[in-house]
Amino acid sequence: LTELGVGRSMVLDGTASPDCPSFSVRMKTACSTVVAAAGPSQASKPVLIVISAFYAQADPDGARAIVSWCKQQKFEKAGKVRPTIALAASAEWCCGIPVVQELAQKADFLFANQPEIEELARQLRSAGKIREDAKFSAKDGGAVDHDLASEEAVIDIARWKPHGWVIATRGSKSVAFLKSGSSEQATLVPVPRLPPDEFVDDVGAGDSFMGGFLVTAWQTMTERAGLSEDPPACKSLLETVYTCCTSRQHREPILLDKDELATALQEDPAGTLLSAADIEAACLAGITTAGACLRCVGCQFPKV
Repeated sequence: LTELGVGRSMVLDGTASPDCPSFSVRMKTACSTVVAAAGPSQASKPVLIVISAFYAQADPDGARAIVSWCKQQKFEKAGKVRPTIALAASAEWCCGIPVVQELAQKADFLFANQPEIEELARQLRSAGKIREDAKFSAKDGGAVDHDLASEEAVIDIARWKPHGWVIATRGSKSVAFLKSGSSEQATLVPVPRLPPDEFVDDVGAGDSFMGGFLVTAWQTMTERAGLSEDPPACKSLLETVYTCCTSRQHREPILLDKDELATALQEDPAGTLLSAADIEAACLAGITTAGACLRCVGCQFPKV
């Protein structure tokens, strides 16, 4: 969908250039193709769109168009959620680019590794977008404690984001995550130790983590949203789904009525349908898939 650069053939409102269908038409066609391949049971399930900061910096108009299209999708049916957006920070140098920062704020899932999350926070502090009073404890010799720095970065970025989740992988130590708007500390999910003799190659480990995470999160969102055309499932959704995103002053889960739920699913689907326990489970799935990747030869550098 994006390999040729949608920004080169359209403007942000989806208006088509003379030689290219509108982005909305292309997106619907792509989704229909996926649904046709998967079968009728997939027709009403959530759409998850993953954007790389590498792509965003190369085609900023196209990346903005994707996010704009997702945010504009509205559904009358209870339990239907708008397309969910995941952004991979991709590289430290991407974190200072305005369009990447813009997408990081709007994404439902923001993924970054430890250097990337620290650099994004540094860039946002420099721009005056988040607090400047972060205090990092120093190790012997005055070096920055990157464990603490990355945790503070997750907290500050989560407070800056209006919705969704921030997820930061921290190598062999842990995965840190936090919901947007939260006043809590980041949750740390430990990474099991990998025996040195089992390590082969770390190429693709970050993508593997994100894949495992998103599949698990998507499955949970699908189940919660009751998108199987099963009326009891939709009724159960309306009775049991809760969220804190509409009232950040409340720390306890709050029950939503039908209208409130529809609004929440439009504004913050990931924050509405997924709890901290769900994100932790998704992190564990991502750690498992990343661990499998570490035990394999990287696809970019196959052995001859």
